[in-house]
Amino acid sequence: MNIPNTYELIRSTELPEIGATAYQLHHRKTQAKFLLLETEDDNKVFSVTFKTTPENSEGTPHILEHSVLCGSELFPVKDPFMELAKGSLNTFLNAFTYPDRTSYPVASQNEADFRNLMAVYMDAVFRPNIYKTDKILRQEGWHYEMEDAGSPLKLNGVVYNEMRGAYSDPMNVLDTAATELLYPGTTYAFDSGGDPKDIPKLTQEKFLAFHRRFYHPSNGWFYLYGNMDFEERLNWLDEAYLSRYEAIDPETEVPLSPHSDKVLRAVYPYGVPEGDREAKCYFEKSIRVGGLFDPVETLAYQILAFALLNAPGAPVRQALLDEGIYTNVSGFHASWFREPNFSIVAQEAEKADFERFDEILTRELLKQAEQGINKRSLLAGITNIEFTMREADYGSFPRGLAYWNILSDAWLHDENEALGLLHFDPLFVKLRELAEGDYFEKLLREKILDNLDAVLVALEPEEGLTEKEDRALEQKLADYKASLSEEEILKIVRETAELRAYQEAPSTPEELESVPLLELSEINPEPRVMHNEEREIGGVRTIYHEAVTSGIGYLDLLFSLEGVLMADLCAVGLLKTLYTQMSTEHYSYNDLTNEISLYVIF
Repeated sequence: MNIPNTYELIRSTELPEIGATAYQLHHRKTQAKFLLLETEDDNKVFSVTFKTTPENSEGTPHILEHSVLCGSELFPVKDPFMELAKGSLNTFLNAFTYPDRTSYPVASQNEADFRNLMAVYMDAVFRPNIYKTDKILRQEGWHYEMEDAGSPLKLNGVVYNEMRGAYSDPMNVLDTAATELLYPGTTYAFDSGGDPKDIPKLTQEKFLAFHRRFYHPSNGWFYLYGNMDFEERLNWLDEAYLSRYEAIDPETEVPLSPHSDKVLRAVYPYGVPEGDREAKCYFEKSIRVGGLFDPVETLAYQILAFALLNAPGAPVRQALLDEGIYTNVSGFHASWFREPNFSIVAQEAEKADFERFDEILTRELLKQAEQGINKRSLLAGITNIEFTMREADYGSFPRGLAYWNILSDAWLHDENEALGLLHFDPLFVKLRELAEGDYFEKLLREKILDNLDAVLVALEPEEGLTEKEDRALEQKLADYKASLSEEEILKIVRETAELRAYQEAPSTPEELESVPLLELSEINPEPRVMHNEEREIGGVRTIYHEAVTSGIGYLDLLFSLEGVLMADLCAVGLLKTLYTQMSTEHYSYNDLTNEISLYVIF
């Protein structure tokens, strides 16, 4: 690969596991960070990511994510992505707000389409229309609304309404509360998505200042993946955007918060309708474990979560079930924080079981640490995670975007460790060796059981809480309206009408023509041919297809249901599930799960 002299090559790394060569670069003028994965995959991916570390819960990162996609200097149409989608073959087009970053990924298998997508996204993030009108913030973030002077004052806005919905979801409330308690004094103590109570504090001035500070190449992480002319794309990025900026220090490093020497406990309410006597509680225990930049340890926590909590019949999960604590329990390693945490969540629990949840959890984890974790459970967990990483199949996410998700947590905080999880063959060899010893038991004891830097949070249902909060908001808005002068009220009425007119006004023909659309001549008319081969294996007729699968073999077994009555078809589906979800003559429920997971994934 030829690297333009406007970039400095930091290192190149072969990644045989995913059939790629990785190049880590710095843009010389701005020090923007680049990671290129050169592969034969024609499903090309581009992403630009900025560290966006909020200092409050006004939702600026989230609102800005929406707002920069509302037109830009070169593409002034109000919704360029809706127009772009009309003439695009994209395989992915979206944006995401994380606790400490905002990402804008696109993907396409068509070269011309990929260039179009990159052009629109780059102009959106660096030259958005938010500087031309405050109506974008009011539309996407929040605004006061009154139809006429006699109407009640209301709050409205895309993100405001979205987050009101999010704050009615108990799982979201639980996770937000635990995060705030676990990371005091850091950006994670604030909600980057926005707390509805705080969103109306965001002003146009603060909104623009946030963009000027964070949406700068010096605070940018650029990712390119696939089979493309990387030199041409790098030159375009430099000439069209990056070279126009001077380097700055964005000061976006996330500091480490003080470590606690005791487990913090907290109980929060969540709203349920009046008369709902069936609502249950939600419990979460989160332990700050660190280890982000150690790929072996990062995977080890995922293996522990599988072996002890997530697999059907897993021992800690089963113990909580036997004690009647929950209807669903899960464990996960949250690697997207500067200092990751290991969390266990129980849903649909009883209020009286809050302390018992922690006692049983501690007892059962201690039993696993002292008696030893089932080796085959650990090996099954290793196989399960290895399969997931090799396959890199995340539904609608292209493979290149799945790789971005795997590497981005480390890359944004320590670029020296960015590729650790993608060079995974030696990692899984090492993990299987460690499973034969007591590594996992020591990790469980030292980083989870003996670690007091943790929080224990309960979410309890409160009848009518949502309605009470809605009434309080209505009263607050009524009081505010009563404090306004007639001129101020008419100003809100006028701005309401102006915003609606702005939203309803169609884009001009000139604006629509600015959006690049694919021409028929740029689309390959030839279909992709599947080369299947009919074989006979062991007397069974087989259709064989050769493909690059990262060492994974795929097998579909099809059985005729001729003779099965229509009324029994539902039972056939249930039987298929039950075969792998119950004890058998030779295996317990958990042992059967382990034996299956050691070899295959359904």
